[in-house]
Amino acid sequence: MREILEEAAILYRQELESLQTIAAPVAVAGPILVIIATSSLVAALATTLVLLFLYGIAYAACVRAASLMLENSSPGAGDAYLDAFRAAYTLLRNGAPAGLLIAALAGSALVISDQGFTSVSMLIGALGAATVVVWAGRHAYETPLVLLYGMSATDAEGASARLTGGETLGASGLLAIVSLPVVIAALLGWGIGAALAPPVGAAVFLIVVALWLPFAALSVTLACGRLVESAGVAT
Repeated sequence: MREILEEAAILYRQELESLQTIAAPVAVAGPILVIIATSSLVAALATTLVLLFLYGIAYAACVRAASLMLENSSPGAGDAYLDAFRAAYTLLRNGAPAGLLIAALAGSALVISDQGFTSVSMLIGALGAATVVVWAGRHAYETPLVLLYGMSATDAEGASARLTGGETLGASGLLAIVSLPVVIAALLGWGIGAALAPPVGAAVFLIVVALWLPFAALSVTLACGRLVESAGVAT
């Protein structure tokens, strides 16, 4: 795991400009959508769904860029996003359970927070994040398998399960470590939101997450590639 994280960090630094280009659209769109969300609770709920889709596509584009980098090819933002959109239907099928869970929890947190129970909404958010990490421990490699090896949704789900071998601790552990910057960003965003205004904190959080997506994609793609080589799942 340590080697994967170190290699991902090295690649992130080497291809920083290209990766930032891929992350830039959602880094800009996130704060804009936050402003729109402040108009009403309905707008906030709708914006949550849009953000989930945009950040999901951006992550898929980062995974595609990571695969190109591993092939010693220079990743282009346009090509990476185009490949992600081409595989959007398959990726949505695989990611639907996690997406619906996040949407439901985020919506619940927004409604509860709107009623003045901020601490309860934060607890829901923390529990939701932990649940998603555990779920992703078994499904984390589906996106790389679809984009790198052209697998169908069903094949990718089965292959991902075989790669983890029923033991989700390894993948969940990797995701937990990789997600530490997001946890820090969430605390930072909460602090900024408390000191200034909640939308400001939310905007800061979304920008950090956008810049974090390429590193997460690199880490997961590297781990998936090594497991595929050792297990021969894609052959």
